[in-house]
Amino acid sequence: MLAQGRAILHWAHRHIGGDTETRLASDLLRRIFSVGGLREYRARYFAPGHYTGVRQALLINMGESCGEADALGNLRCLWIVEQSNRQVFAYRSDRATGSQFIGGTVLREQAVLQADSAFYNQLAMGAASRILATLPVIDDGENLERDRVVLSRIERAVLGHALSLFLDQLPSDVLAAMRTEGAATVEAFNHYLDVNGKPHRNRIQAVQAFPLFGARLRTDWQLRRMVDRGQPLTHALAAAHQVQPRTIQCCRTLSTVRAPDERRVDLLNRLDRLPAEYLPKTEQDWTAFLDLAGSLSDLATTLRTDLVPLIKPFAAGWHSGRTLLSHKLGADFSVQPIYEMMHAVYRYGLYPVLKAQKPRMSLLASAGNAPPPSFFPRWFGRYSLPRLTEMAGQWQQGYRRFSMERLGVSDPALAAALSWPGLMDSPVSYSDRGYRIIELTSQQALEHEGRTQKHCVASYAIKCVLGESAIYSVRDRNTGAPISTFEVALTYDVPVLARHHGRENAVPSPELQAFVQRFVDQVLAKLGNQQIRQVRIARRRGSVQIREFLAEPDTGDQPLSARERARLAELVAFAHPSEIRRLSHKGRLSAINGNFFDESDGFAELPRAA
Repeated sequence: MLAQGRAILHWAHRHIGGDTETRLASDLLRRIFSVGGLREYRARYFAPGHYTGVRQALLINMGESCGEADALGNLRCLWIVEQSNRQVFAYRSDRATGSQFIGGTVLREQAVLQADSAFYNQLAMGAASRILATLPVIDDGENLERDRVVLSRIERAVLGHALSLFLDQLPSDVLAAMRTEGAATVEAFNHYLDVNGKPHRNRIQAVQAFPLFGARLRTDWQLRRMVDRGQPLTHALAAAHQVQPRTIQCCRTLSTVRAPDERRVDLLNRLDRLPAEYLPKTEQDWTAFLDLAGSLSDLATTLRTDLVPLIKPFAAGWHSGRTLLSHKLGADFSVQPIYEMMHAVYRYGLYPVLKAQKPRMSLLASAGNAPPPSFFPRWFGRYSLPRLTEMAGQWQQGYRRFSMERLGVSDPALAAALSWPGLMDSPVSYSDRGYRIIELTSQQALEHEGRTQKHCVASYAIKCVLGESAIYSVRDRNTGAPISTFEVALTYDVPVLARHHGRENAVPSPELQAFVQRFVDQVLAKLGNQQIRQVRIARRRGSVQIREFLAEPDTGDQPLSARERARLAELVAFAHPSEIRRLSHKGRLSAINGNFFDESDGFAELPRAA
């Protein structure tokens, strides 16, 4: 019976990319075949008619376990089966595939109906490790890791092709409803079938009308009953999420993919508090809103101001507002440059003045050069968002010139090559609780991070330019202050956390380590291999002409001279409040002591300057 199925073989899927990748894949497969590896099929597809009561089936053969370190444990095979009533089930078994009978333990809540899911990535990497474990050790560690990457890509191609044969026979409208919900489990698929095995029209129409709430409509029995009865859902969803009905209506055009479960509560609460004119209305508005709303809310908290006056540029539309602010910044708008400008004003303009007063030395040392919370509203709370954006652009341009002069780069083309594309479209890659993760995508950003955190991250610019690594900074959501820095290696089959350091290379807290690992596993791991490859290629294009500037020990790691510190103080002088800029040095100290910090910051008890 098993021999009657259609076998999916490895050799037919050796084309995994360009000529170089395919040559590596072909050579590796020949070497594996030559020592008797891959004798068994990886997957076998059974068309209708092979089994009684089964329309079609897919058998995935994972081979034998390679020991205690095997990431797949004792898993030997998987069955994905469509029964005669169109219901789909998945089974896992720890037994060999010699039996002709379908069976095993029911596999629940796994994305078995999506080829590019983390579930199949894990299967592919596990299968590759099992095969390589049976080969004689003839390569060093670097070549072994390369073989693992190549073989994992072949395995994913095999599994993807096998699954596509199975999915092609399923009802397309049911699959579309399942994907609209953002799920790829058999539970979600079966939900959109009626008792006769036909598409459940009410449920499909409900998820199409409210895609963001598809999972809630499926799992909440009260809402599910209303769907089955064809009752109106807007007010019921509003009551279930404790928001206004207009917020539910606003979200009808937003897909689950763009607003995953972990962001949904914050998203709904944020929308519910906005005036009607600030709600996103177009697809472009939604893109801008999802990218910026959280960061703008954090900025309003930092400046101790109301959110609505701050986001006034977006009253005519979030897309048009971002376009306007991008023009003022001279780059794609994000809130992060504003935080960087504010921190630079304190570090290079205000901190040296305070440090000159010896009674403050111990307090400043314990604060780690971080601005006190009241600094942000006292210095910048009076400014509008367009003005803050202009100030951030002015600081960026000035610091870029300063950094290029230190490196000895005078050619504008070379200076431009010292910035590189990020892995993701948005500069802010991930936010949760009190942390925000941003990617550092320029030489200036790396050296500023290294100077603030007192470590050597600036020397990693060459690895970023060559497409080998991506560097990220963990920032405090309330103040934008850097907390830790980590490197993600891009040379493996999936992004891998390479190292993670706090200030002065200290070991980050367990909470922070877990936060970063969650970002790598849940966010970066979902990026497609094609997207990562394209970013790496784009980075390497500009690497040839600037390697000579980055191969030597990085100038950005060297301590600032007195002249350079004075230059940076001049660069940030424009951002001091007007009443501070007008005062002499002695008067500036007195004003700072008496008027610009709260008692909670610990400065009030210190003596005023004479």
